[in-house]
Amino acid sequence: MTYSFPQPAIDFLIDLEENNTKEWFQANKKRYERTLKAAAREFVSEVNEAMEAVSPAHATDAPHKRLSRINRDIRFSKDKTPYNTHVWAGFHASDAPRGSAAGYFVGLSPTGWGVGGGCWKPPAEAMDSLRSYIAARQSEFEAIISDPEFAAVFPEISGEKYKRVPKPWPADHPAGEWLKHKGIHTRCDAGGDLLTSEDLLAEIERRFRILKPFVDFLSAGLGDA
Repeated sequence: MTYSFPQPAIDFLIDLEENNTKEWFQANKKRYERTLKAAAREFVSEVNEAMEAVSPAHATDAPHKRLSRINRDIRFSKDKTPYNTHVWAGFHASDAPRGSAAGYFVGLSPTGWGVGGGCWKPPAEAMDSLRSYIAARQSEFEAIISDPEFAAVFPEISGEKYKRVPKPWPADHPAGEWLKHKGIHTRCDAGGDLLTSEDLLAEIERRFRILKPFVDFLSAGLGDA
């Protein structure tokens, strides 16, 4: 079976970017449901099959529940536009509490798409467990992220950090820069060339496979909590 993200859904996102108001959206709600909503659900279902092939623990029997909502949470944002102009979905381990395990995500917009993975801000106990895991296995972790294939696709490791190494680790700990992290994640972004191509899913799956050792390492560390 071949699949490509449909152009009418991308066209809707383009129009939404130019008309991001409740009035416009309500006037175009049937078009949204017919184009973008339907396409997003099909997309995440197809991605879920790729996830099943790479890491079955992160797949789900209800992929539509992993999709982002069209409505933005604007409570604490300076940007008060009401709707998301991109589609994204997160895949966390089904047997782990949400937010307490490492996972994968994929997203797309009219200008491109991206894949990422990691843990964003897990509970303090889980993050302390991961710090201990990294401190004991620093060379293993750094070997994963410095692997040439991984580094070529995911060159930057991100995450909010403390200014200082948290206790009980000493300030000069060899893994100090990693121990400062409140979460650890990475992503790669690609242009729009593959958005409507039948090769998109294969490329998403390829990048999930490259991410897998990184996500597995973080999951093991968080799972010790």
